[in-house]
Amino acid sequence: MMTNYTLKRRLAEFAASLVNPGESVFIENGSSNALLARALAEQKDVTIIT
Repeated sequence: MMTNYTLKRRLAEFAASLVNPGESVFIENGSSNALLARALAEQKDVTIIT
């Protein structure tokens, strides 16, 4: 996960900003998606499916 960590984190935060309250997101495995899940977990009313 540490390879290109800063870039991956910024991309995850941007992707999370595109998700609206009440939406569901399906996430597969991978370090970038783990960062996305963390960013989405900070939002309210978002369902994360892994």
